[in-house]
Amino acid sequence: MKQFKILEKRGYTYSIESGDKNQIHLDDLIGYNSIFNHKIVYGTLIFFEIIKKSDFKKLNKFSIKIQFVK
Repeated sequence: MKQFKILEKRGYTYSIESGDKNQIHLDDLIGYNSIFNHKIVYGTLIFFEIIKKSDFKKLNKFSIKIQFVK
């Protein structure tokens, strides 16, 4: 199993890249007052990191389906 860390600085740069400035990802106080009790990492950032670290060249065929529901 491959492991990786997403540092806080990467979260800030990703917010600029993605245009998503939702404060639950960026602000300590808002994150603390959320149901998670801390800031949360962007789900799409986790997904991009997994894709980047995966070796799809070894596969003959693959597909990814993403469905956003509200």
